[in-house]
Amino acid sequence: MQKSFYREALKNSWQLASQHKLLWIFGFFAAFLGQMGVLELLTKVWHAAQNLGVYPYWWLLPKILAVSWLAHPLSFDIETWTWLFWLVFVFVAFGIFWIFVSVVSQGAVVRAAAQFDTKKTLPSTSAGWQAGVKHFWRLLLINIIKKVLLLLLAAVVGWGAWAVFSSGSFWQVGLFLLAFLLATIVGLVISFLAVYAANYVVVEEYSLGKSLLFAYELFKAHWFVSLEIGLIVLGVNIVFIVGLLLGFFVIFLPTLFLWGLTILFSNPSFWIFGLVVSGFLYILFAALATAVFSIFSISIWTYLFTKMHKTGIKSRLIHHLTWRGSK
Repeated sequence: MQKSFYREALKNSWQLASQHKLLWIFGFFAAFLGQMGVLELLTKVWHAAQNLGVYPYWWLLPKILAVSWLAHPLSFDIETWTWLFWLVFVFVAFGIFWIFVSVVSQGAVVRAAAQFDTKKTLPSTSAGWQAGVKHFWRLLLINIIKKVLLLLLAAVVGWGAWAVFSSGSFWQVGLFLLAFLLATIVGLVISFLAVYAANYVVVEEYSLGKSLLFAYELFKAHWFVSLEIGLIVLGVNIVFIVGLLLGFFVIFLPTLFLWGLTILFSNPSFWIFGLVVSGFLYILFAALATAVFSIFSISIWTYLFTKMHKTGIKSRLIHHLTWRGSK
């Protein structure tokens, strides 16, 4: 019987995420780049189908600003323009800093997961940070390419949904479903390639072009395994979301008691106090859970990437079917 790499991946990833608490800060920032899985893709495509496309919210923004400018010309004095300039500068600088830390954190988690798999010891956070900084530009380009391609796919699905709801033709409904399916498949391939390319950049220190090429070759050799891993990570995502919902109800449950005190004493201070405290505690809980989960999901991909890259992994489903067929 083949060794269960999937079970080992879950076990090792959980050990790293739960034991290496210094990595949590990296996991928190890395989460802002999106999870290394299929949930981000499915969310984008489904959101596009539900809201008739993602384009109206930001493609029409320049037109709205232009109309607002013509209707109400800005007539600020020099001091106001100076404060506005510095405000924009601070926001842009903060955004650049946040992106930098998020990308570096992603590289740090990938490097830590690879080191933990090899040496079975808790990796150095400083070495992980240095690895993330070293590979920053390549990781940034991989994330940009992935985001742009997924956004284009979501926009295509959105246009298709708009056409279907506008005409209601039976053939157009069929074409939309076909486009939705194709967009999902293409998006899955893009997500897998981005994951593998990021691992090639950090673990093997390949160039961007070489990483993308080897990521394609790895996916081509393990496409069914990639789907199985994607489903596993999707299941972990669902458990994570359920955990966040349960945490919300548990943390906010005491506010029901404070609501009773508010009615009893006709004083809203109890209710307001409960909401503030519960909200603060839930934000801390969600941030911590997101950090741990981010490390956990990235580590799953990294662990299985190293196995596919070095020795290869056979699909569990195909293995079971072959084993049963040989009996």
